[in-house]
Amino acid sequence: MSNWTWQWRMIVRGWFRESWIDATPTRRDEIFAAWIDIHRRWQALGCRLILTMDDVSAVGRPAGSRCNFYSVWEIPDPGVVRELLEPVWDEDGQEAIRLAEYFVLETVVGKPILTMETELGGPLLATAPGTR
Repeated sequence: MSNWTWQWRMIVRGWFRESWIDATPTRRDEIFAAWIDIHRRWQALGCRLILTMDDVSAVGRPAGSRCNFYSVWEIPDPGVVRELLEPVWDEDGQEAIRLAEYFVLETVVGKPILTMETELGGPLLATAPGTR
């Protein structure tokens, strides 16, 4: 068997709202900085970023429910998900930027398939940027 203990995992699927598309480059920089800040807070709550992926197969205006970006996280417990998303929703107006105005997010929470990971020698580290 493996020498690691399994963690809960969370997939975050997201897509852009029209307000992101219509934002100026300066505003997008501000939104992106707030987005990164929230993810740093996720890390402070014990979450670990595993991977990100930007869907480059579509361009232009958002359409339907097709996701534009994804991330996978290890999380300490499924109960933390609401706490992670609250700053994105920002229903209390505590954040400098209410990210829910610019992004739609969905989460999927589950556990690893240990047999598969064990058989395939994973999870493995991704290729570092600039090494291929």
